[in-house]
Parts: sequence; C-alpha cells; structure tokens
Amino acid sequence: MGYTFDQELLILSSHYINQMKIKRLSLVVFGLFVSLYSVANEIDSLKNAALIKSDPRELGRIYSRLGWLHIVSDPTSAEAYIDSALDNYESAGDSAGIANSWYRCGVLNRFIGNYNEAAEFMNQNLRYYQSKNDTQRVINSMYQKGVIYSLQGRYNKSLEAYFSILDSYQQLGDSTSMGFTLNSIGIVFKNMEDNEEAEDAVLRAIEIHESLNDEENLANAFGNLGSLYSLIGKLDKAMENYQKAKEIDKRLGILWGEAINDMNIGYSLMRLGRYDEALPYLLAAEEVQQSNEYLGDLAETKANLGMAYLERSELMNAERTLESGLLIEEKSMAVHAKLLEGLASLYDEKKDYASAAEARKELLLVRDSIYRESNSKLANALAAEYGLDQKERQLAGKDKVIEEQVDAIDKFRRERLLAMGVGGLALCLAIVLVLLYVQQKRIKKRDIQNLVKQKEIASLESYIQGEENERTR
Repeated sequence: MGYTFDQELLILSSHYINQMKIKRLSLVVFGLFVSLYSVANEIDSLKNAALIKSDPRELGRIYSRLGWLHIVSDPTSAEAYIDSALDNYESAGDSAGIANSWYRCGVLNRFIGNYNEAAEFMNQNLRYYQSKNDTQRVINSMYQKGVIYSLQGRYNKSLEAYFSILDSYQQLGDSTSMGFTLNSIGIVFKNMEDNEEAEDAVLRAIEIHESLNDEENLANAFGNLGSLYSLIGKLDKAMENYQKAKEIDKRLGILWGEAINDMNIGYSLMRLGRYDEALPYLLAAEEVQQSNEYLGDLAETKANLGMAYLERSELMNAERTLESGLLIEEKSMAVHAKLLEGLASLYDEKKDYASAAEARKELLLVRDSIYRESNSKLANALAAEYGLDQKERQLAGKDKVIEEQVDAIDKFRRERLLAMGVGGLALCLAIVLVLLYVQQKRIKKRDIQNLVKQKEIASLESYIQGEENERTR
C-alpha cells in the first residue's frame, strides 16, 4: 500500500522521534535525578541542622532557605518556614534577616497570586535597603515590584519600575541585566498592545545579549520576539525567532525551553493551515513535557495537538489527546477553554450532539469565568491604584499640614519683622519730626530776631531822616 507525501512525512517524523526518545529520556531522567537528589539532600541537611541549632540567627537562615526551596513545590510549607525565619530574626533583632524574610514573603505571595500582599512585603524590603543605600538589593526589590505590577495589570507602574531599574543598571555598567530588563519591558509593552515599543525593547535586548554571547537570556528574548510577531500575525517571523530560541535551548540542554518553542512553532504552522508540518513539532514538545511532568505546558500542547489531529480527521487520536489534556490541566482557564472547544468540535464530527452540547455548556462557564477573572484583575488593578492614590493623598495631606505650619511660621516671622520695621520707621519718623520741630523753632526765632532788627533799623532810619529834614528846613 502506497503512502501520500504527508503520510510519509509523518512516518519519518515518528521514526525520528522514536530514535531520539531513548537518548532524550535518559538525559532527562539523569538530569532530573541529579537535580532532585541535590535539592532533597539540601532540604534533609537543613532540617537536621534546625534540630541541633539554638542560635536564632542561624535558625532564621535555615528556615529562610527551607522556605525558598519550597516556594514552587509546596507554597504552604514555604510560608510556614519563612514565618519561622521571620520569628527567629525578630527574636535576634537581626534587621537584615527580617528584610530578607520580607523579600521572600513577597516572592511567595506573588507566586500564589496574592499580589497586594506581595507588593506590601516588597515595599517594606525596599524601604529597608534604601535606608542602607544597598543599590543591588534595591534593584532586586524594584524588579519584583515591576513583575507584581505587571501581573496586577498595572502596566504603567510596571514600566516605571523597570525603567528605573534600567537606569540603575546603566549607571552600574551591568549590560546583562540591562538586556533582561529590556526584555521584561518588551513583555509589558506587548501586554499593553504597544507593539512598536515592544519590538524596539526586545530587539535592543537581543543586541545586548548577542554582544555578550549571553545565550540563555538571548533564547528568552528570541522566544519573546516570536511571541510578539505571533500576536500581530507575522507568523513566518515568529517561527524564525522560535527556531533561534529552540536551537540555543537545545545547545544549553534547557529541555522545557526547547519544548515550548517546538509547541509554538507547531501552533504557528497550524494557524497557517499546515497541520501535517505542525504535527512533528507538537509531538516532540509533548514527549519532553510528559517525560518531565511540565503539566501546565503539556496541557496546552495537548490542546494544540488535539486540534491538529482533528483537522487531519484522526478522531480517535484527537479525542484521546484532548481528554488527557483536560485531566492534567489545572491552572489556565484559557487552555481549559481551548480543550473544551476542541472536544465540542470533535463530538460534532462524530455526530455526538449531546456530548457536544455538554462540552459547549462547560465551555460557556469557563469563558464566563475568564471574563469575570479579567474584570476582577481590572478591578484589583484599579483598587490597587486607588489604594496607592489614597496613600499619596495621605502623604500629600501630611505635606500640606507641614506646609501650612511652615507658612504659619513664615507669616509670624514676617509679621514680627513688619512690626519691627513699622516700629523702627515710627521711631525714625518721630525723630525726624522732632528735628523738624526744633529746626522750625530755630528758624522762627531767627525770623523774629531779624524782624526786630529790621524794625529797629527802620526806626533808626526814620529818626535819621527826621533829623536830616529838620536840619535842612
């Protein structure tokens, strides 16, 4: 029986995947075993140390590290460990340890979605290190605040934080950090749908990481640029950048990154209607994600893979893949909706209209939840902004009171100076008036004396004239 070109391509791809399967799996298992063994050993060692240590500073450091190691795997235990660390640091009066606990509380709350609490802890941490003029730790706190603002949907505040960090890195001459900060700025601009600014920021990041041969951050930037081009419909450019990111991740042995890029390339090909070409990429991504239990990524890959099978009329494979995706999907409602949408279309193809109706009913509920979550995120962002505005207004109110107090002091000072000036002027005027009065009296006295003299002279002249007249008669 002959095969079509597409079928031959699929067979060859499947053979390739099978050949690589053992090599990849052995590497994955070995790497995972070493990593888990190392972390598990450190956790056991720290727990044993906590049993024999009594110094609160040492206990604070032990519990702080245990909390950090559990943030992703067990947030509840992480919170308990970090709280214990904070209690011990407070008991020891270790202000630096307390600030470190605030930072870890901030990261933990950010991870579990308590963004307001995360921001409060980061603010406390930030104020402490600002008071110590610790530039690097101030930058670390500001970066976390930028991430939190972005997750809250407060994109302008996020950009404000990132640009502040970028200036600091520029002053420090830290080019690597400038690069990944620009990449983060690009993500925020992308979320704001300011695609030109997003592209500019990510291209600048790529230029920096290429000049430094900083491959890991370069891969992240290529992946981000691919995501941006995918968003605006430039799928060929998107795949080109995903491929660049994938090649770097493959060289560095970053399996989850390689799988994500395979998934993104596959989905881009699907959007172009090239389902046969998409399939090998999606299968490769599924293999790595399933082997390493990257369940969140795996659910999305299965959603795409199920739709690819459906377009190829492989209904059994489509149903198996979509249903298994629903079983492992836990966090992303968008992926959940995509899986349900695929199943509804599948049931339509199978003419199982009752199941299709059930899937669409559940899909409506999920979409409603997405809508409410979006509105809730917007409301929380507005509330956070309102809370910030309230604090700013309170600070402005305090500033106004201080300003009024300063104005009152200035007014009193001005009035006192004015009173002194008026008093001095009155005194000067009184002196002038007295002097004028004395001068006028002197002038009047002199005038009277002159008048008397003139009278005397006139009388004398009259007498002389009379005598002269008598003499000549």
